Amino acid sequence: MTRIPAILRAHIWCALSTKRPGHPSLGLPLHFSAQGHGRLPRVLGFWAVLAVCAVFWSGCGSSTDTMQRKLDVIAGEDLQDIIKEIPDKAKGSMLAKPYYKVDEYQEFHGDTAIVFQAKAVLVFFYLDPSLDLCQVRKYRYKTSAGLWDRYDVKLMHFPKKYYGVPPQ
Repeated sequence: MTRIPAILRAHIWCALSTKRPGHPSLGLPLHFSAQGHGRLPRVLGFWAVLAVCAVFWSGCGSSTDTMQRKLDVIAGEDLQDIIKEIPDKAKGSMLAKPYYKVDEYQEFHGDTAIVFQAKAVLVFFYLDPSLDLCQVRKYRYKTSAGLWDRYDVKLMHFPKKYYGVPPQ
């Protein structure tokens, strides 16, 4: 069996003890030992390391899967809102099963991802194809909030690459 050196045992005991006579309730000593091995520097060092880790972790962006999952959620909600806003007179010209397609998707890395980590352009198809109208919405993923932000909405004619594509 390996013996733990006395100085290491003393440090472990000091680190684990929370209340000792003559010490405040947080377990911080009112004085330092003669060898200069007080708990205060260790506690402050622990919090400094924890703060650095927290800053590093909060600065990291989201994963691709997380961003795409969140994009699917906001796109589904937007599609439902689009359908709700269609006037009763136009309900007859609506597709039986409205849908959307991700037209463009781009992620940013490094310094370019400080504010926005990704952008996406979605095309919403909800009207009869003979009307040749769709809604194009642009989104950007805010790195700090971890949320998609819609910043542009346009009603326009089908993009050329979607001509002749049958509805889903």
